[in-house]
Amino acid sequence: MSRFLFITDLHITTTCPVRTGNPLEDVCSKLRWCVDFVNEHDATLLLGGDIFDKPTVPLEAINMVIEVLRGCRRMPLGVWGNHDQLYRAAENNPKCALYTLASSRVIALIDDRDVEFEDCTVTNVLPLQTSSSPQIFIYHGFLNQKDGRFTVPLSDIASPSSPTLVLLGHDHIEYADLELSDSVTVVRPGSLFRNRRVETSERPPKGVYVEVSNGSISHRMVEVPARSFDSIFAVKTDGSVAPSEDVDYDKLLETLQASCGSDDLTFIDALSSVADEDVVLYCEGVVAESLQSSAR
Repeated sequence: MSRFLFITDLHITTTCPVRTGNPLEDVCSKLRWCVDFVNEHDATLLLGGDIFDKPTVPLEAINMVIEVLRGCRRMPLGVWGNHDQLYRAAENNPKCALYTLASSRVIALIDDRDVEFEDCTVTNVLPLQTSSSPQIFIYHGFLNQKDGRFTVPLSDIASPSSPTLVLLGHDHIEYADLELSDSVTVVRPGSLFRNRRVETSERPPKGVYVEVSNGSISHRMVEVPARSFDSIFAVKTDGSVAPSEDVDYDKLLETLQASCGSDDLTFIDALSSVADEDVVLYCEGVVAESLQSSAR
């Protein structure tokens, strides 16, 4: 029997102005619990991307994560998230914190490849094909919602007739299981880090515990112990923004896309590579207000 624990969107960082306490210690305490859990169950930890909040983070954060993941008896498997990559460009991966984890051999990155276990396959390859054994597909992407390479089209995952569990990161919201067929189930547990931007933020963070046995896959949600939402966000901001009419966002976006050679890059993507999530959320509001003012 093969066992796994899937967690995603840790957004590890050292600072977060709207949170109380120490955000690095908060998320690493949850990660330590997950490491203890997989060791107790002789399971493999699966990481669904956005392990770090930015492509580059202080060495303090990298070193703490390495120390925690070295406690895993089985090598964790993971994939790149949009926040892990610099400008969403694979050629920039050696400049990123997640690359350091892989180089330190505390995690194996499996983007665009399969990993064979005795009774199943863990894969990151699209489109999904019918397999001779049960398969677990892990990916950082919105389901059927366009976001460049961080997209999982329904048509790419719905066809396998072999038992298939699809585990997705990127979307911070926790959704009910989606049964695409008798064989394919999609599970999205939401962000382990949590923030204030979605309706399910006040939920406890969760992982997905998976067991493969006798040619079938079973799974259940596992609540990860964490501080209460109210205590984390005891300091609140009203989120109001002042619109600006002096910035030409189209020209700015064209400049950013030209600099990285990608037509898929958005202004918010670029900002996400260099700024904390709350700064990104603030700027999203500024852009939205500005565009609304222009449309009036």
